[in-house]
Amino acid sequence: QKTAYEIGVRLVGSEMCIRDRRIPISAEPHLLSPSDFEHLVAKIIELRTGYRTTVCGGAGDGGVDVRVYDLKDKLVGVVQCKRYEPSKTLAPMFVRELAHVKQREGVNTAYLVTTAAFSSDTRREAEAAGIKLLDGDALKRLTVVAVV
Repeated sequence: QKTAYEIGVRLVGSEMCIRDRRIPISAEPHLLSPSDFEHLVAKIIELRTGYRTTVCGGAGDGGVDVRVYDLKDKLVGVVQCKRYEPSKTLAPMFVRELAHVKQREGVNTAYLVTTAAFSSDTRREAEAAGIKLLDGDALKRLTVVAVV
């Protein structure tokens, strides 16, 4: 049984095309490579907002995996992606790090996206810092629409 991630991109055989990347549709988000996970998150943001994204994750990314640009090409948001086992719970330190990045980058919007869950302390800190959270369950609701 294969799960298709329908996020407004075309399916090619048993793969999903995201930009020029192909991701097997049988993969759960936490099983994707870090780069494929970042590209998946970027495409979801593009399709839901209409804004342009660039993926810049990897060593030396300065805590930013995805940059979000408005229709005038102004940087308006940053995203940090954390690909972990769904049973893991992220601690508040990730929010603190992203709050610093948000301030350094001079943006109003910052998302912490994970395939795991957030602790209640993490949720409180995110609310206080103005960080938007997207956990594994929410991510699946945004992406999984069909079983083929």
